[in-house]
Amino acid sequence: MSAAPTEPRLAQRAPLGALRLTWDIAPGEGARLASRRGLATPVDHATLTLDVRLAPHAQARVELRLGDTTLDTRHIPPHALAHTIDAERGLEHLDIQGVLCCTLRDGEAIYARAPIFSELGIPGGRYELQGTKDAER
Repeated sequence: MSAAPTEPRLAQRAPLGALRLTWDIAPGEGARLASRRGLATPVDHATLTLDVRLAPHAQARVELRLGDTTLDTRHIPPHALAHTIDAERGLEHLDIQGVLCCTLRDGEAIYARAPIFSELGIPGGRYELQGTKDAER
């Protein structure tokens, strides 16, 4: 496995349709990412957090942060977002084109893939979400 990103620690779901996935960045990768993004403060070890807020009418707002610094904010139009619920199996699936594909059970992510990380130059790989079976960058 490469030394780059890492394991999403937790997915949280708030009552208003919010989701937070957090990955630890491997030693040195935070500093490389900060440098590539032109951030003034290098980061030796940090977290990469993806926050998603679902709005009425199938729209979303996505914010990607390195530590406390916002790297990217996107407003996702309805045509680029699929949010489905399988009540029989207790699953919820969120697919945001080019950003995130995530499956949740009872508000906890059991699978996550974040293609947005490729845009940041973070090497790909397969990483486990804590307490889950499966995740990709």
